[in-house]
Amino acid sequence: MKRQDLISGLFFLAFSIAICIQAFRMNIGTLTNPAQGSLPFLAGACLGGFSCWLLVRFFKSSQKPRPQDDLKEDPKGIKVGRVLLVLGVLVCSSLVLSFLGFGATTFLFFVFFFGAMARMAWWKVLLGSAAVSIISYLFFVVWLQCQLPSGFLGY
Repeated sequence: MKRQDLISGLFFLAFSIAICIQAFRMNIGTLTNPAQGSLPFLAGACLGGFSCWLLVRFFKSSQKPRPQDDLKEDPKGIKVGRVLLVLGVLVCSSLVLSFLGFGATTFLFFVFFFGAMARMAWWKVLLGSAAVSIISYLFFVVWLQCQLPSGFLGY
């Protein structure tokens, strides 16, 4: 395991503890009657659990960190054009969300990522995008009863 795992594990553990303390100050409520601090507490607890898992993996590994291991993870493999393209699509999808609606925007968003970024076959792109759109619509609108933009098509 690398030294970065230890550093990031300790950082996120401290961060999760701070989140949980602030959530307690906001009042987390009970399981049957959650208050405004329950979601931040749950997020902090999950982050703390993952941080502890990372730290346990670091301390259980027999391989000691070596300086040359740090050099192998050089960020030269990052393609700036692809990162800017993803950021552009995120901004565009947030701009057209109210016009197209949640369902159509989600569908087009995943068409882009499955097609252009993952380079999947087109039938998989369309089927996967439709599945994600339908499942997210059922989850947010039907089950959680969230009010999402319906767009000019009405859904």
